[in-house]
Amino acid sequence: VEFRFYTPMKDIVLDLLNRRPRMVDPFALMNEQTSLDNMLKDLGVGDGTRATRAAALAAASRLYEEEVAGGAIRGLVRGKVVRLMLIQIQQLKADLLQAMDQIDN
Repeated sequence: VEFRFYTPMKDIVLDLLNRRPRMVDPFALMNEQTSLDNMLKDLGVGDGTRATRAAALAAASRLYEEEVAGGAIRGLVRGKVVRLMLIQIQQLKADLLQAMDQIDN
Protein backbone atom coordinates (compact mmCIF):
# COMPACT_ATOMS: atom_id res chain seq x y z
CA VAL A 1 0.00 0.00 0.00
CA GLU A 2 2.82 2.39 0.85
CA PHE A 3 4.66 1.90 -2.48
CA ARG A 4 1.54 1.87 -4.65
CA PHE A 5 -0.47 4.64 -3.09
CA TYR A 6 1.24 6.74 -0.41
CA THR A 7 4.63 7.36 -2.05
CA PRO A 8 3.28 8.30 -5.52
CA MET A 9 0.58 10.50 -3.97
CA LYS A 10 3.15 12.23 -1.74
CA ASP A 11 5.41 12.88 -4.76
CA ILE A 12 2.51 14.37 -6.76
CA VAL A 13 1.57 16.68 -3.90
CA LEU A 14 5.20 17.78 -3.46
CA ASP A 15 5.43 18.50 -7.19
CA LEU A 16 2.23 20.53 -7.17
CA LEU A 17 3.27 22.54 -4.14
CA ASN A 18 6.83 22.93 -5.43
CA ARG A 19 8.22 21.56 -2.16
CA ARG A 20 10.81 19.23 -3.60
CA PRO A 21 14.45 19.73 -2.65
CA ARG A 22 16.39 21.84 -5.14
CA MET A 23 18.49 20.03 -7.73
CA VAL A 24 21.14 22.74 -7.90
CA ASP A 25 22.91 24.69 -5.23
CA PRO A 26 22.99 28.35 -6.35
CA PHE A 27 26.62 28.61 -5.19
CA ALA A 28 27.58 25.67 -7.44
CA LEU A 29 26.05 27.40 -10.47
CA MET A 30 27.86 30.66 -9.72
CA ASN A 31 31.11 28.77 -9.10
CA GLU A 32 30.96 26.96 -12.46
CA GLN A 33 30.16 30.16 -14.35
CA THR A 34 33.03 31.98 -12.66
CA SER A 35 35.34 29.09 -13.50
CA LEU A 36 34.26 29.28 -17.15
CA ASP A 37 34.92 33.03 -17.22
CA ASN A 38 38.37 32.50 -15.69
CA MET A 39 39.23 29.80 -18.23
CA LEU A 40 38.22 32.11 -21.08
CA LYS A 41 40.27 34.94 -19.57
CA ASP A 42 43.32 32.67 -19.23
CA LEU A 43 42.94 31.69 -22.88
CA GLY A 44 43.00 35.38 -23.81
CA VAL A 45 39.58 35.61 -25.46
CA GLY A 46 37.61 37.25 -22.64
CA ASP A 47 38.04 39.63 -19.75
CA GLY A 48 36.56 37.35 -17.07
CA THR A 49 33.16 39.00 -16.83
CA ARG A 50 29.71 37.66 -17.51
CA ALA A 51 29.00 40.46 -19.99
CA THR A 52 31.62 39.25 -22.46
CA ARG A 53 31.08 35.51 -21.96
CA ALA A 54 29.09 34.97 -25.19
CA ALA A 55 31.66 36.73 -27.38
CA ALA A 56 34.51 34.92 -25.61
CA LEU A 57 32.83 31.54 -26.13
CA ALA A 58 32.37 32.33 -29.83
CA ALA A 59 36.05 33.25 -30.10
CA ALA A 60 37.05 30.05 -28.28
CA SER A 61 34.90 28.01 -30.68
CA ARG A 62 36.61 29.61 -33.66
CA LEU A 63 40.02 28.86 -32.13
CA TYR A 64 38.99 25.24 -31.63
CA GLU A 65 37.88 24.95 -35.26
CA GLU A 66 41.18 26.44 -36.46
CA GLU A 67 43.24 24.11 -34.28
CA VAL A 68 41.36 21.01 -35.44
CA ALA A 69 41.57 22.12 -39.08
CA GLY A 70 45.32 22.55 -38.67
CA GLY A 71 45.70 18.97 -37.55
CA ALA A 72 44.20 17.35 -34.49
CA ILE A 73 47.35 15.44 -33.55
CA ARG A 74 49.54 18.53 -33.81
CA GLY A 75 47.02 20.46 -31.69
CA LEU A 76 46.96 17.72 -29.09
CA VAL A 77 50.74 17.73 -28.84
CA ARG A 78 50.91 21.51 -28.45
CA GLY A 79 48.15 21.36 -25.86
CA LYS A 80 45.78 23.97 -27.28
CA VAL A 81 43.12 21.50 -28.42
CA VAL A 82 42.96 19.90 -24.99
CA ARG A 83 42.59 23.30 -23.34
CA LEU A 84 39.82 24.32 -25.75
CA MET A 85 38.03 21.01 -25.18
CA LEU A 86 38.15 21.60 -21.43
CA ILE A 87 36.57 25.01 -21.95
CA GLN A 88 33.78 23.45 -24.00
CA ILE A 89 33.18 20.85 -21.30
CA GLN A 90 33.04 23.61 -18.67
CA GLN A 91 30.54 25.49 -20.84
CA LEU A 92 28.33 22.39 -21.06
CA LYS A 93 28.56 21.93 -17.31
CA ALA A 94 27.59 25.55 -16.61
CA ASP A 95 24.72 25.40 -19.13
CA LEU A 96 23.43 22.16 -17.63
CA LEU A 97 23.46 23.60 -14.12
CA GLN A 98 21.71 26.73 -15.37
CA ALA A 99 18.99 24.62 -17.03
CA MET A 100 18.54 22.59 -13.85
CA ASP A 101 18.27 25.85 -11.88
CA GLN A 102 15.55 27.02 -14.26
CA ILE A 103 13.64 23.80 -13.60
CA ASP A 104 13.94 24.41 -9.86
CA ASN A 105 12.45 27.88 -10.26
